[in-house]
Amino acid sequence: MRARLIKTALVALVAMSGLGASCFSITDPFVVSVNVKDIKNVYTVTPGTVNFDPGCITKNSSDYIDDQFEVAGGGRLVDVIVKTNGTYNGNIVGGQVRIGPTQGNLQTLVTYSGPWTAFNTPQSLIQNNVTMTLDAGGVNTLLNLIQNQAAIVICHGGAFSQAAGTGMTIDVGIFAQVNATP
Repeated sequence: MRARLIKTALVALVAMSGLGASCFSITDPFVVSVNVKDIKNVYTVTPGTVNFDPGCITKNSSDYIDDQFEVAGGGRLVDVIVKTNGTYNGNIVGGQVRIGPTQGNLQTLVTYSGPWTAFNTPQSLIQNNVTMTLDAGGVNTLLNLIQNQAAIVICHGGAFSQAAGTGMTIDVGIFAQVNATP
């Protein structure tokens, strides 16, 4: 009886696999999530300033998407990380990372505040010990720029609770993924 049951199960399995092969075919291209690379910069703080606007950088699509991939739409922001370097006893007040297609058309991606020393350990949206707030409009702008493989202007600014010292820098990194075909 057991042998007959095994034979029946095998016949059913073979019949179902043949049926599945004739009904389904893969016609869509292979889509993978690709890490967007190198959307980061180190901003130098001018000594003696209270309000800081260390400037903007531009990342072209060839800087952040490998040319062996073709963007297939869809993407996601993974994280934003801010790290301070140098000695300073004050606080960052209203730090912000802004992005857009040009310097004249920027959206706030993230704002942050807290003691300078807290940021000596990298702080992120995922795991942080300070106030970091994500702006949905900035996320949409970032993802649209990436999906359209457009240049991304990244600007950084904010204020300090007291005048900045010498040797201070702020590292900003944006981590995202986009759907692409190899």
